[in-house]
Amino acid sequence: MNKKKVKYSFISHTSDIGIKVYGESLKTLFENAAQGLCSYILAPVGTKLDFHDSIKIEGTDHESLLVNWLNEILYQAYQKKILITSFNVDKIEKTRMEAEIWGRKILEEYKINHEIKAVTYSNLKIKSRKSGYSVKIIFDV
Repeated sequence: MNKKKVKYSFISHTSDIGIKVYGESLKTLFENAAQGLCSYILAPVGTKLDFHDSIKIEGTDHESLLVNWLNEILYQAYQKKILITSFNVDKIEKTRMEAEIWGRKILEEYKINHEIKAVTYSNLKIKSRKSGYSVKIIFDV
């Protein structure tokens, strides 16, 4: 029997919200983190995608890349009014990454479930495991 692997799970935190993310590679870890972030903000609505972009992110290490990546997703949601629903991380190096994102415009009739102000560095450490990678991320709400 094939067991479906858990990509992410929400965890409680004193006054914020956290997420524990898993990935078989750094690429899937970053994609799963973005999926978890977006699922917390707004439940997916329909399947029509009307937005696509290629983005480049820079940082000082993998942890800062992850924070900058997720903050870019927040920027897309709150400033450009785009819910990103699909992610393809093309390349991750130590200080830069490239990805493609797809999504749909957030219409007024969509109700935002939860607002996230920012992604924090609070106890953020990407861990390498035998089965891949994991990380706990705290969101400032």
